[in-house]
Amino acid sequence: MTIIERPSTEVAVAGAVPVGVKPSEALGVFKRPAASSSWRDWVVTVDHKKLGIMYGVAAFVFFLIGGVEALLIRLQLIAPDGKVLNADQYNQMFTMHATT
Repeated sequence: MTIIERPSTEVAVAGAVPVGVKPSEALGVFKRPAASSSWRDWVVTVDHKKLGIMYGVAAFVFFLIGGVEALLIRLQLIAPDGKVLNADQYNQMFTMHATT
């Protein structure tokens, strides 16, 4: 979809601006989307910059989650008795860390 920035020369020469419309609003066929920063605009966006930011944030969040899981695994293995996690929790944490 193309957004025309300037009116054609016929409209500019004739000055055919509809009644009740400001000349600044009559410059294009389609109206420019208004800038908004609500969460819904971020969720349904197709803007490549916003998508890149969301991708980077998601990668960083999963990096932090994986780091916490690795920390818990290392705390379990730091001593021979291993009282941080029981055997079932350790297996779950090990699997979740591999998935994350």
